[in-house]
Amino acid sequence: MPRSLRVDKKYIPQVKSALRNKGYSRQIDLAADLDCSLTTISSFLNGRPVDRKYFREICKVLGQDWQKIAVLEDSSEGNDTEASIYVQRPELEDKCYQKLVKPGAVIRIKAPKRLGKTSLITQVIQQLEQKQNYQGAYLPFRLAEQTDLEELDKLLKWLCISVGQALGLENKLNTYWDEKYSTSKMNCTNYFEAYLLNQRADSPVILCLDDVDLVFPYAAVAQDFLGMLRAWHEKSKISKIWKRLRLVLVHSTDVYIKLDINASPFNVGSTINLPEFTDKQVNDLISQHDLHLTQKQTEKLTDLVGKHPYLLQEALNDLKNAQDSSFDDLLKEAPIETGIYSSHLRSYWPNFKKTMN
Repeated sequence: MPRSLRVDKKYIPQVKSALRNKGYSRQIDLAADLDCSLTTISSFLNGRPVDRKYFREICKVLGQDWQKIAVLEDSSEGNDTEASIYVQRPELEDKCYQKLVKPGAVIRIKAPKRLGKTSLITQVIQQLEQKQNYQGAYLPFRLAEQTDLEELDKLLKWLCISVGQALGLENKLNTYWDEKYSTSKMNCTNYFEAYLLNQRADSPVILCLDDVDLVFPYAAVAQDFLGMLRAWHEKSKISKIWKRLRLVLVHSTDVYIKLDINASPFNVGSTINLPEFTDKQVNDLISQHDLHLTQKQTEKLTDLVGKHPYLLQEALNDLKNAQDSSFDDLLKEAPIETGIYSSHLRSYWPNFKKTMN
């Protein structure tokens, strides 16, 4: 399945109008709200390929039907776009792959924002789909409404419907959801067991919950939801149908809510911690942008932003696309408010103010 989508040319005026109608006078403000790069927003608005995850998030904010306006994009055709670039991490990819082929596996991918968690796991899921005939259901929690996160029943219904859509199955909540006599957790568990996991008995399902930490602030909901995931893992030890489920939890923040040690999915399975890029991976990223930096320039860039994948990518995108600025201009302007990292730096401002207080 192609990882990227682009806006059909005939809908470009519509999405640009929607940007203004939603009160965004600058593209960079939408980038800040969605915690994504300015390049991603610009690509979306101009009909260039955008990662599927961000495409759907932008459409949600702009009130657009993503399935109506989207055109599938084969990433092999767009090697000059951000969406087509992926730096391999063979050891981490292999570790995730080997863990997920085991029945009932649970892995947790934890790293700061924009360090490449989503890119890594979607790459591994694609490998398992192609080589092992697995079914992948990638579910970013950023696509949930706040009201979904505030109430357990709404969250679990959203989960069931979204996973069904990812697996190409119709919504059958009316058949399996017992509003009168059962609990939300039992209804959700039954929906997975009797319906979602039971459609293709020969094909394991990888359920990837990205940005799962967005549910953490809602302590009561989080405790019940995470406790249910742990119960599913325990069922996989004795139930053939539950052995088919592989669970991936992707999060940026520490698990700060209080969870019973026996009711937490965070103390079973394996943890994958993502480091920054190696020197070899930095050079690979530069090469994929068709740029030729000297060793000294590369060192100056990594001295400024480290080997952080997102920060490096933003700099390289700017160098490739800028017509009137130089490498030295980039280094000079990067740390200031109007520089390429303005939305990234602004995203840390609320936490900084909390620390100051």
